Amino acid sequence: MPVIHIGFTGTRIGMTLPQLSRVNAELRMLHSLDAWFHHGDCVGADAEASTLARLAGYSVMIHPPVDEAHRARCIGDVVVAPLTHLARNRAIVCACDTMIAAPREMEHQSRGGTWYTHDYALKVGKPVILVLPDGTVRR
Repeated sequence: MPVIHIGFTGTRIGMTLPQLSRVNAELRMLHSLDAWFHHGDCVGADAEASTLARLAGYSVMIHPPVDEAHRARCIGDVVVAPLTHLARNRAIVCACDTMIAAPREMEHQSRGGTWYTHDYALKVGKPVILVLPDGTVRR
């Protein structure tokens, strides 16, 4: 089976219970024998999703920010060199085959790192699984 790389972006306030459940289900559906999960090591959704990915059997690659104010310090199999938040988010998108985005808001916002990363992934042609706070999924 080929290697699969799943990227993640989400709110630092953490996911809702419906988001957690749906992200867990999506990770389990996407998993392969050689699966990698990439995230930005922020408190909240990144840390929650990292735990779900580990439990689902993924190897974890951490893309930490230079600014450590909200860093979760998750355990990863690989930790890459720190980058600024926007550069880090673009690097996650470039490293993955599919992105999962778990924003705080139900509607698209013109601000915020989660929405920026979501939009960048679409711009460069990466599939995005958008998991909204009520658990609804948009692809």
